Amino acid sequence: MLRRQCIAVFLALAASAFGQSVWRPAPGVKAKISEVKPESSPLWAEFGLKSAEEADFGKWWATAYRFDDPTGAYAAGRWQEASHPGTEVLGTLVVTCSGDCPKPGDLARYLDPAEVGRAGYPTLPGFLPKGPIPGSERYILGPASLAAFAPGLPADKFGFQFSAEAVVARYPGEVTLVLASYPTPSIARQVMAGLAGFKMKRAGSLVEIALPGSADEAVARVMGSLRYGEKVTFDEKPPDPSVVHHFLLMILAIFKLIGFLLVLCVVGGLVVEGGRLLAQRFGYSSASDAFISLHLTDK
Repeated sequence: MLRRQCIAVFLALAASAFGQSVWRPAPGVKAKISEVKPESSPLWAEFGLKSAEEADFGKWWATAYRFDDPTGAYAAGRWQEASHPGTEVLGTLVVTCSGDCPKPGDLARYLDPAEVGRAGYPTLPGFLPKGPIPGSERYILGPASLAAFAPGLPADKFGFQFSAEAVVARYPGEVTLVLASYPTPSIARQVMAGLAGFKMKRAGSLVEIALPGSADEAVARVMGSLRYGEKVTFDEKPPDPSVVHHFLLMILAIFKLIGFLLVLCVVGGLVVEGGRLLAQRFGYSSASDAFISLHLTDK
């Protein structure tokens, strides 16, 4: 039995290690699932693409791109929105759909919950000034996305060696604003010194950079409304409340079992002792013997 359980665990781990489809069609739902190769672009590698699978459900079909973490998925999702309106970012997955697609939010029912449930989207876009042009936001994780979304900024001076990340958005008045995040304010100041010549403004460890071609008045208006603050996020899925609930129920059951065994021992002892006393009362001489002695010392 134990051997079979070990084999089952090994097979499950092996399936996980060699990859498993992210699509989870409901029982009775027919779907043709196949791997696809995205168009060539350095952005896929920079965002951490692991695999891509297409699922054909007949009336609608969708492609799910799986990434290393939610940050990469978020960046790829903003990028794909330009060519695939209605793109959904679900945990570490980016899903594009065509045909008679499910309502927004319903796609998660057809996908691996372990991937969909991953949390930890970047908070940097929440610090952008209000009023960006809808659909203009793009996320930058490295030199490739910097060149694609914010041309003109030198990658070698942007501070990617310090794990810099940035978000770029367009605003009315032909303003293109890049908001970069650095680990510390001192690193932000160091990067600003290397980017001399650009219109910049710093707030703590965040740096606003206006790309060339923006009107001075419009840039001043946008830069003056930066929503700066500190946020903490965790790139981990919070514990499932049902798991915690089941764990507490297990602990309670253990204590109940201990209590039951203690009561059983006490009752058993009382029954044995009571039987011995009753036997003594009715004249059974053997009942008074506490134990059997062989008297070996008498010989």
